[in-house]
Amino acid sequence: METFLRMHLRALEAFGGIPKKILYDNLKSVVLHHVGSVVQFNPRFLALAGHYLFEPVAAPVRYPEAKGRVCGTTARRAGGLCTRGQPREPASSRR
Repeated sequence: METFLRMHLRALEAFGGIPKKILYDNLKSVVLHHVGSVVQFNPRFLALAGHYLFEPVAAPVRYPEAKGRVCGTTARRAGGLCTRGQPREPASSRR
């Protein structure tokens, strides 16, 4: 999980900011499980999202069209998604 969070911060830095929403393809580091339309997110990941003020959105289960949006949107619109400043690690994780 630590590596995932660190790489997530590097991706945000590479894009030059933090988007308002990020669509995820139900990877276990982000989504623990779905109960109907309710998504249970990983609490450690939610802490990161809360710190950087972005909304994680889980792609619908068994809806392959959503995966195309996850994979294609970033490449096409990366410049238009970023609305806030550069990400910084929380003070508690700095050494």
